[in-house]
Amino acid sequence: MKRGPRADCISLELMVLQFVRSIRERNFTIYVQSLLQIVPWLFALDHTNYCRWLSVHISDMVNLPNNNPEIYRQFKKGNLAIQKPKNVFTALVIDQCYEQVNELIQGDGGAVWFD
Repeated sequence: MKRGPRADCISLELMVLQFVRSIRERNFTIYVQSLLQIVPWLFALDHTNYCRWLSVHISDMVNLPNNNPEIYRQFKKGNLAIQKPKNVFTALVIDQCYEQVNELIQGDGGAVWFD
């Protein structure tokens, strides 16, 4: 049976949600699996930079046990994302946390630069 565009769209959305889940749960295995599922879509949708650099990132993550076993152990323990204290399912990747803190500091007249 042939799949239609609607089924493909739902499939892609589920892959992206699985990726978000992997970060929120700090699950390295699901993180790598979801990236492997998403990367063919980036090629199909002609996102050149994402294709190129996500492929490199996936290669680094897959080879992590051999190249850097200590970082691999830390990622497997859940240290691939930062979790807000006492809040389940709130883990964020490091650059997202940085952006949130930056917004808190700069928002509503927080950090003001004088020349």
